[in-house]
Amino acid sequence: MPDVFISYSTEDSKFARWVHEKLVQGGVSVFLAEISLVEGQVWDETILANLRAADYFLFLASRRACESQFVNQEIGAAISQNKRIIPVVWDMPPSALPGFLKKVQACDMRTKDPRTLMEVLGRVTTSIKKHKIISVIILGIIIGALIWVFRKKK
Repeated sequence: MPDVFISYSTEDSKFARWVHEKLVQGGVSVFLAEISLVEGQVWDETILANLRAADYFLFLASRRACESQFVNQEIGAAISQNKRIIPVVWDMPPSALPGFLKKVQACDMRTKDPRTLMEVLGRVTTSIKKHKIISVIILGIIIGALIWVFRKKK
């Protein structure tokens, strides 16, 4: 299942693919509908399952994306599931983000060097990797404790 769910307008798919590629290069599992969906899958079920599974919700927030009914449904699902939401804006101010997202710190690319987004993606990648390592350590501790308990019962 994905670490990051990318929400975007299909009109911004070139940028979305670039972001997907950079995250995957960083070792992160990413859901991007136009790459991740395969023939025969039911879109809404697959999209919602991957959104539920992801820790991060990366919203590529163009004007077109903010007008999309599907993107707004994804935003609502991400908010209701307490996802770590990162809006990225480039053709509008963060104050134009829809609804509750106006209160979320956005990565504002309007006046910044493109490397700023690379830094944000790098921080997301690092955070995900840390969480994965902690999860593996916790799993190892649980398995060790179970082995100890079962050996003690014998």
